[in-house]
Amino acid sequence: MSMTKRVLNPARLRQVPAHFSWLDHRLVRERYLERAEVNAWALYLFLVCVADAQGLSYYGDVSLGRQLGLSPERLQQARRALLALDLIAYEPPFYQVLSLPAPVAPGERLGRLRAALGGAAMIDYATWCAIRDGAAQHLTPPQLARQLGLDVKTVRLWLDRPYARRRAPPRASKLDPFKGRIVGWLDAQPLSAQQVYQRLCAAGYTEDVSIVKDYVRRIRPRPREAFLTLAFAPGELAQVDWGDAGTIAVGDSRRRLSFFVMVLAYSRQMYVEFTLAQTMEHFLAAHRHAFEALGVPRRVMPDYVSRHIIGVLWPSPLCGLAAVTPGDLSGLA
Repeated sequence: MSMTKRVLNPARLRQVPAHFSWLDHRLVRERYLERAEVNAWALYLFLVCVADAQGLSYYGDVSLGRQLGLSPERLQQARRALLALDLIAYEPPFYQVLSLPAPVAPGERLGRLRAALGGAAMIDYATWCAIRDGAAQHLTPPQLARQLGLDVKTVRLWLDRPYARRRAPPRASKLDPFKGRIVGWLDAQPLSAQQVYQRLCAAGYTEDVSIVKDYVRRIRPRPREAFLTLAFAPGELAQVDWGDAGTIAVGDSRRRLSFFVMVLAYSRQMYVEFTLAQTMEHFLAAHRHAFEALGVPRRVMPDYVSRHIIGVLWPSPLCGLAAVTPGDLSGLA
């Protein structure tokens, strides 16, 4: 079957840098090499070598794994690291080696922020309050701009906008060069933050463990709680169980005190009866009393009762898994 290659990201076609090498010197200067492990860079070098003039190539995982000596799991980790660094585009089975992302100068970042605000400058909270107070006094935007020494565009922008405190730009972290490695480690094994920290120390990391714990907590997916939601119609089901209430004084001795519980699954109405034993006689009598108090449901589900009672009432083990009808209890009480 023939396959037609297509450019995955036309805006990022790779071009030979000024120093005439397909491997851009910025990979070293901007410390890209420290952000991923050696398997990722082996994959990157292979893709650079086999790509056409547009950076395109297509290789299946089996062929790549054989060429690089990587297991499917390690190949996937390497590819994810390169995608995270924005160095390749991937749509199976096509790869495109991208030009390196353009560096963003600090001044350009500020310009982008102002463009997002419609060309207006950020203001402090006191100035925002002065604008709102002036608007309440029916001053026009040009009048407020003259009074507060602001551009009229800034006044118009903040007249109807809630105040948003200026966020400080994110600071570079000593952990940044190691983040690619951490992602790879966590993909391979469910390491604890302390285990990640120990590996980082062996790789030259010298900062505090708290930074590592915060980052691991942020990127590690939280496990979902496994549960099943059950729904019942009115009068459909009642659940029964025994409970232990300790002991009680009876004459000169102390007796074990148990209690029988029946809960209606729909309304959660509850019947509780205390007994001095968990015998079949007590079990059946408590059922009869519960039916008299709550009514008779269509089915009864035992959560846990003694095996000898289960064996007498129901031949098969139904503990917590099946239900019986009240008719099954007739003639036993």
